[in-house]
Amino acid sequence: GFLREAWETVEAALEAFVASYRGGEQPDEDGGEEEDEARPDHRTLYQGHPAVRLEPALLASSGIRTDRLHPMSHVPEFRADAQVIDIVPLLSLRTPYFSTAAEQDVLAVERQRWRQEIDRLRRLRKEGGNVALSRLQQAESELRSIRVRQEAARRRMQGLRDEAVQIWGETITDWALAKDSPRFRRLVTREDRLILVLLRPGLSLPEGVMSVYIGVGDQRQRAREARRISPAPRTDPLLQGTSWYFLTPGEGLRTGMRLQAWVPTGGAAEEGVRVPEEAVVWYGGQPWIYLRMEEDLFVRHSLSGGRDLGDGWFVAGGLEPGQEVVTHGAQLLLSEEFNWQIPDEDEE
Repeated sequence: GFLREAWETVEAALEAFVASYRGGEQPDEDGGEEEDEARPDHRTLYQGHPAVRLEPALLASSGIRTDRLHPMSHVPEFRADAQVIDIVPLLSLRTPYFSTAAEQDVLAVERQRWRQEIDRLRRLRKEGGNVALSRLQQAESELRSIRVRQEAARRRMQGLRDEAVQIWGETITDWALAKDSPRFRRLVTREDRLILVLLRPGLSLPEGVMSVYIGVGDQRQRAREARRISPAPRTDPLLQGTSWYFLTPGEGLRTGMRLQAWVPTGGAAEEGVRVPEEAVVWYGGQPWIYLRMEEDLFVRHSLSGGRDLGDGWFVAGGLEPGQEVVTHGAQLLLSEEFNWQIPDEDEE
């Protein structure tokens, strides 16, 4: 009766729970479990270096492309921040400076005129002419007034110049405050651009370095030359390093742009090869490339001793011009090399 019906209800609930726990697993049609195919191991060694050898079918479908390494001469450099400087504040100083200079010119003419007038009046008095003393005294008073005004104008001009020198330095101030400076005219017309290069603390511009290279981001190969002008009197309050003004052609540059500068260390040029950026893969926190040694054999080579140029690498030793480097498919080779280390999901 009642107990039997209750027991049947409990049995049905247990069966439903077991079925749910097993997740509805179904055996294969042959009654056995599906077996994964063995993953091929493409690892090998080439003269003691890790390498990958691909079978023809995988090689054909991999899309691997290579390029030849090219020789490169590289001057050691360090990087610095740079910025295209706004010269509007410098232009703002020119207006009062030249206005005061024009006042000086007028006063100089007036001074010369009153000096001649005083000489004439003194000569007439000496010759017994009818010249009142008060007239001579008035002329002398006018001359003294002009001298005072001239001195005041000179002090204003010197103050404006001192203000400019504190920001821009002597050389750029001389350009800006000259009546006709071709170099400053090129800055005004944006044919040239003024660049401030900010060196990091502890670094300095090597003696004899007259130019650096500047560019956007890491594009070292597209960087343009900038010629040294003078030290900058002020530095960046965050970097706290020395800074220098440079001049470069203005094409493509806008006021306020942040740039990268590559500064020669002053050392001798080194010979080596250039590795394209697209050839580099990273593993274990280190940069690597794959060299094609045979049609189906690719050797992994470390770039730990190379120099990152931003859009490529310079390597001074261990690689030779003409070697084939993988420029497309290096990540695939890295995956194939380490694929054997990745356990199957069903393996415990």
